[in-house]
Amino acid sequence: MGTARYSGEYERDAVALLESGGRRIPSVVCELGVNLESLRRWVALSRAEAEAEAEAAASGAGGEGPLTPA
Repeated sequence: MGTARYSGEYERDAVALLESGGRRIPSVVCELGVNLESLRRWVALSRAEAEAEAEAAASGAGGEGPLTPA
């Protein structure tokens, strides 16, 4: 049995659908026809990314690179 591949945009949209409507995962799984564990993984990754972004913002890391003596 093959594994379906979804674009990052599709995964983000699925997570947004879940989180914006206050809906439960099984409801979104049925509506979209995706695997339950896939949606759970997308949600976990989305939350981990959001947490990492929040930590970076709080620490002042803006991607400028390391400080130099100049």
